[in-house]
Amino acid sequence: MNFTSIPFPNVIRMPWSGDIVQDIHPELFSQDYCGSVEIEKEVITEVAGYGRQLGALIEAVLALSGRTEALETDRDPLDRLQDIHRKVEAIKTQKRDDLQGHAARALEALRHADAEAYAEFLDRAAKENAAR
Repeated sequence: MNFTSIPFPNVIRMPWSGDIVQDIHPELFSQDYCGSVEIEKEVITEVAGYGRQLGALIEAVLALSGRTEALETDRDPLDRLQDIHRKVEAIKTQKRDDLQGHAARALEALRHADAEAYAEFLDRAAKENAAR
């Protein structure tokens, strides 16, 4: 059967045909993933995906090496890389502030709900910090 003769080719799709969108979840591939999944997800969706990040690095390295004949861009590669860096750092700062606020609210809730558990937590945290 010739599928090119189907009158509605955009309506009927064969399995594995058409657009494919795939999220990459690094924590699934490595049990010792040491990054922040929330930060990583926001960076690749809001700032630049892995390909754009890698492209910016490659362009910057080529520019620094003096081999710029291969670059076909109207934007300075180092400016592009610095822009990505600034956006990533802003996301990290926001997430860190969000996490600190969440921790403070959780500790305050623990203090109100169970003062003894709150005191035990503070003692344990102080001992762990002293051991460092």
